[in-house]
Amino acid sequence: MASSDPSRPATGYPFVPNGIHHPPPPTGTAYPYQAPPPQPPNPYYYNTNHPYPNQRATLLRRFIAALIIFTVIFFTVLFICWLVIRPHLPEIRVTSLSVSSFNVSSSSSSSVTGNWNARFQVYNPNKKLRISYNELQSSIFYKSEFLSQTRIPPFKQGKKNVTDINAEYGAMGSYIVGRAVDQINGDKRRGLVSFNLKITADAVFKVGGFRARRRVLRVFCNDLAVGFSGNGGSGNLTGGARLWDIEIVLLSLGCYTVDLSCIALVEFLWDIADNSSKLTWSTQLLVLFSLIRCHNSLCRICLVVFH
Repeated sequence: MASSDPSRPATGYPFVPNGIHHPPPPTGTAYPYQAPPPQPPNPYYYNTNHPYPNQRATLLRRFIAALIIFTVIFFTVLFICWLVIRPHLPEIRVTSLSVSSFNVSSSSSSSVTGNWNARFQVYNPNKKLRISYNELQSSIFYKSEFLSQTRIPPFKQGKKNVTDINAEYGAMGSYIVGRAVDQINGDKRRGLVSFNLKITADAVFKVGGFRARRRVLRVFCNDLAVGFSGNGGSGNLTGGARLWDIEIVLLSLGCYTVDLSCIALVEFLWDIADNSSKLTWSTQLLVLFSLIRCHNSLCRICLVVFH
């Protein structure tokens, strides 16, 4: 065996020039200094990401979006139905008014006596609507003083139909206030006395097989001038036929009146949109379900209209 060379360092050990050896570093340690301990989490930035969204806000957004969509559909179908049906209130004219045996007295008690005969012409201008009139009552006034009242037989009108009706009023010693007696006598001396007429009727509008809810029509015709000759008790209407002012009372919505120029959607199409149910506006949660039911009813009515 060959002897090792003393001037050659041993293999596997580092060369130390002065023969000074240092102990090797501890096993498994890369650095002579130990790492600092982990820091606790910052409480201000802890758990900032919510794992679940706010379910209440999501539900509210979905409800509002659905409500807007169904509302747009609802009024779009209403507008289409209005374009197809074009509802209008009937037109009523006073064609004649005659008075006989008319006399007022203020001797013992203020009273009026007389007979009135009025003739009306009722016209249904609708091309798709039929109208039924029930419970007709008519009254005659001098200004605001009630003179007499009568009932008119019920009747029905088809599309574009004209109907003539008569109404007879009678007063026998009916009481009126004293100032009205003086005013009537003054008008008679001038040869012209004006009367006011009013008709109240329950009207039902029909289209196809659909029957709307009952409506109350209030018809007014004021300042009907009747000419008298001398001190006689007979007179006739002067100035020709007069068109009446019509109001319709929406019974299902309370004491709210709509005049002739404001009939459009509210008067009839509300019933078409909701045939068997009522919209509940006081509770917002029921609005969406009411609109859904109205949408279904509108689909059925549109089938009838377009058929």
